[in-house]
Amino acid sequence: METRKLSFREAKVLASASLIFTTHTPVAAGHDYFSPGLIERYFSAYIQRLGISSSEFLGLGRQNPANASEDFCMTVLALRLASFSNGVSKLHGKSRGVCGATFGKGFRSRRSPSGM
Repeated sequence: METRKLSFREAKVLASASLIFTTHTPVAAGHDYFSPGLIERYFSAYIQRLGISSSEFLGLGRQNPANASEDFCMTVLALRLASFSNGVSKLHGKSRGVCGATFGKGFRSRRSPSGM
């Protein structure tokens, strides 16, 4: 962003085109969640460098971006930033995969790269 003088939104679009999220964890308990306070404590300087608000950043990691009390989920962040998602096996992709089953309609695994 800084080198090319891009806004967060511009950088997000460019990066997203080459980002693929692959889930290795087909259970909800395998995903990391952090309180908004913890994210703000450790990411505040980074969020400021992105040029977006703290609430916008936190929304990227929430199923419901407007829910200020919802914890920040790294998997949701990855899914929102990636242009494609899949699972490491067909088992992960079945039943909409952990992404669809856990995170709702907008997050569905599309196929297994391993063919298993």
